[in-house]
This record gives sequence, structure tokens and C-alpha cells, in this order.
Amino acid sequence: MSFKKIKRYFVFCCIVIFFCCNSKSNKQLQHLELGKLRCQLENDSVNYRIVCIIDGGCSLCIGDFVELNMNFLEQKDKYKFPLYYLVMTGDSVIFKSNLMKFDQELCGKLFVDTTYSLMQANQLFKESGIEVFLINKEDQIVISGNPFENTKVCHQYDDLLK
Repeated sequence: MSFKKIKRYFVFCCIVIFFCCNSKSNKQLQHLELGKLRCQLENDSVNYRIVCIIDGGCSLCIGDFVELNMNFLEQKDKYKFPLYYLVMTGDSVIFKSNLMKFDQELCGKLFVDTTYSLMQANQLFKESGIEVFLINKEDQIVISGNPFENTKVCHQYDDLLK
């Protein structure tokens, strides 16, 4: 192969990879697929809800989850939206026993997904073991990110709460 052909092939591969990655992240940032959990949230008559999806198989993520919960407890007067923790773990008993070690009052409702269906449907956990979303009634993602770690996300919540 000539250098020109190799260069074209390389550029073509980069373009394909770029569009594939962007199409996945655009889907993730537009709509949250809740699967079986959807029927449990349908009784909400609110316009917005916060959904935190946690990798419960990761011990560091459990510590991050406890920190996130403590932040929501401290700011519960500010963030008045219903809060749902969706934990994905292969063993819910081990996760709950690890969580009890922290002796935490939960700020939101806890749901456990032992099939990792939420992760597969939404292609989650690219950057961290916890994903935080503010979603509307139609499960459209309004804000994506942790307001306690990202000032831009915090300002987005503040603007919405005005």
C-alpha cells in the first residue's frame, strides 16, 4: 500500500470512530432508558426527578455514593425533586451490607438492578462509577452531571430552581 492509501484509510477510520462515539453519547444525553424501573416511577406526578445510577460492584463507587447521598442530605431544602438511587450490582445483599457499614440515612429511594440492564441500555460509566441526571416526565435528560462536583452543573440546577 502506498502512503496516500494508508493516510486515507486512517482518516476514514478516525471519522467512523468519531461519529460512532458521538452518536452513543448524544443518545445518552438526550433520553434515559429506565426499562423495568419505569413502571415504579410512573406514579410520580412531578415535572422533574433526579436519578443517580451507581455501579454497586465497585467498592470505591460505594464510598462515592455515600458522599453523594450526604451532599443531597445537606442540600435537601435546595434540591426538592424526588431522588432515586439506581444501584447496579451482581449481589444486592453484599451491596446493602456494605452500605449499612456507613450507617447512612438515604436521601432518596433505592432500587437495585442485578442484571445491569440500565448500564447496557444507556452505555453508562465511561468516566466514573456514578451518573447523576435530572430528568423530566418523559425521561428526557435535562441536566447531566453531579452538581456537587461540577460548578457548571450546579449553576444549571440553580437556574432551573429559580
